[in-house]
Amino acid sequence: MDCSVINSLQSNLIVSCQSYPGEPMRDSRTMAQIAAAVVKGGASAVRLQGIKDIQLGRSLVGVPIIGLVKVGDEGVYITPTLADALRVVEAGADIVALDGTDRPRPDGLTLKETVKGIRAHSTALIMADCGCLADAVWSQEAGVDFVGTTISGDSPVSYTQLPAPRTKAEGGGGGGGG
Repeated sequence: MDCSVINSLQSNLIVSCQSYPGEPMRDSRTMAQIAAAVVKGGASAVRLQGIKDIQLGRSLVGVPIIGLVKVGDEGVYITPTLADALRVVEAGADIVALDGTDRPRPDGLTLKETVKGIRAHSTALIMADCGCLADAVWSQEAGVDFVGTTISGDSPVSYTQLPAPRTKAEGGGGGGGG
């Protein structure tokens, strides 16, 4: 695990530079240019989707890139296979973002097996995109380096379905809603 990358991200801004097919800005050059602009504006890392976006972004920015591919739009679609994850690393991502749920993956591997495969073939860090607390725990047990709430609302279970934290007066740690 590269602690220098992790330390460089702590308490700093990470900007997602993504556009969906059919949107006017959906062009890999545009996404890479946006990535360069946000880095110039102070971002400590960028999140890019698609092999070409990652490759072009890598040529323009010197900060960590969280890379991913999207295959389809339901089920496990964020970097769904080990082969996809390795292509993301080869394109220049420092951190691979992948689906952090226990849903079946198209290549038949579990999340833990996918993490093990990434570690066997690269030094990239791994971020799990999670939809709920159970996903985050599952992902941590699988060995990822980061978890994010990126797919909250997109997975069958979401944070909105979890009970709100108890207040200090109720014997909890406080902190407010979910």
